[in-house]
Amino acid sequence: CNITGHDLEVDGETYPGFPYIYFPNGMTDISEQANWLKEAARDITAFYGQMTVDLKKFFHLEKGVKSLSLTAGLRHDYYRNKDEDDNVNTNSTTNPRFGLVYAPTEKLYFKALYGQAFRAPTFKELYTQNNPAYTGNEATEPEEITTMEGLVGYHFTRNISGSLTYFHTKAENLIQTVGIVQNIGKMESDGFEGELKLNIDKNKYAYCNFT
Repeated sequence: CNITGHDLEVDGETYPGFPYIYFPNGMTDISEQANWLKEAARDITAFYGQMTVDLKKFFHLEKGVKSLSLTAGLRHDYYRNKDEDDNVNTNSTTNPRFGLVYAPTEKLYFKALYGQAFRAPTFKELYTQNNPAYTGNEATEPEEITTMEGLVGYHFTRNISGSLTYFHTKAENLIQTVGIVQNIGKMESDGFEGELKLNIDKNKYAYCNFT
């Protein structure tokens, strides 16, 4: 059955259900008039930059600081969709990333990471049509994702090291299909990841990991 609430149209004639029920000659090729996906094109423009600052040298730190550095990046994305009917859909997003690495000794080190990202809707999510299961939505916006991580690591010996990471992920404007594609709901995830690594030689290593 058609659960979308949108009728199927073939050459301007409306068919409220599956087409094979209404065509008296049986199977009929309607690919030119009733494609399930519009033809579309996407242009993408992106600008990004990144820099790393040695904070130990910048602040002339010596005591209790083996190394201390900050990496910062910024990316701006702009995309423009145009379908076969010359309808235009545009969106843009700016996403920063930061990473702070601190090692008080040669053996002990810490990392703090923060980043934002996005997922643009696919053509399937934007332009699906004449489908009895769901309908695309050209107003669908990108999903937005934010991640944060904190890590502590330790070199037990020259060949054995371990780390423990806490991570938090938050996604908003999730793209879901409920009859019609739409942005609805959000997701949050928290967890820990532990790793122990053994370097055997230059080309071999073994490790165990638990999340």
